[in-house]
Amino acid sequence: MDMDEEPPRSRSGYLALLWALVPFVAIGGLAFWYMFSPVNTFHLTCTYTVNARVTADILVDGQERSASVVFQNSRSRGWISIMNSAGCIQPHGNAIAFKLPGDRVLLVPARICGKAIDILDDRGSVDLMSACTGNQRYQDWAVMVDSAARPGKWQFTPNNTKFTLQRVVATPTWDNPSDNIDEVAPNLLRADFERFTVAWRQSPETMLHYRRRAMYKARGEPYKFNVRHSAF
Repeated sequence: MDMDEEPPRSRSGYLALLWALVPFVAIGGLAFWYMFSPVNTFHLTCTYTVNARVTADILVDGQERSASVVFQNSRSRGWISIMNSAGCIQPHGNAIAFKLPGDRVLLVPARICGKAIDILDDRGSVDLMSACTGNQRYQDWAVMVDSAARPGKWQFTPNNTKFTLQRVVATPTWDNPSDNIDEVAPNLLRADFERFTVAWRQSPETMLHYRRRAMYKARGEPYKFNVRHSAF
C-alpha cells in the first residue's frame, strides 16, 4: 500500500463522524430558524402571507420626511379560522407615523394590497403606489390627528391635500412587526377615537388597534384622551 494513501478504516471513521454530526447540524439550523423568524411563523393557530418593511416618503410644508415600519398581515390558520377569526390580529406595524409642524400627527396605512404581495414574492420589492389601485390603494387615505401631546380631533386626509406621498416601498424582512407610534405620538395609544357614523374599517382603530391601546389603561377606566372625528 502507498505510504501516502489513507487507510480505508480511517476514511470510514471520518464518514461515520460526519453522519453523526448531521442531526446536530439539522437541529441547530431549525433552532436558528425558529429563534430568528418573525412572530407567527411557527404559531399553531396564527399565520401570515407577508412580513415586510414598508417605507414611506412624504412631502409636507415643503419638507421631505421618511419613516418605516414592519407590517405583517397576521391571520388565523385555515383549520381554526372559524373559531379564531379575531385571535391573530397584529397590533403593531399597521401605521407609519409622522410628526408634523404644529404638533399634528399623520398616520399613513402600512397595509399591503394583494397584488403588491404577489409582486413582492416575484421581485423582492414593490412600490405600493403603483401596484395598488382602486379600493386597495390604502395609502391614499391617511388620518391626521390635531395634536400628539393632547389629541382631541382626527380627520381623514387624502393624499395630495395636506401632504403628498412621494414613495411607499415594501421589501421582505425577518424582523418582527413594529412601528414608530410609541416614539412619535405615544398619547395616541391612550386615546379613544370616536367615529359615530364612520365605519370601523375607515377609522384610526384599523391602524391603532384597541387591543394595543387597552394596555395603556386600567380595566374599567376610561381612556385619557377622547378624540372626536372633526375638521380642524
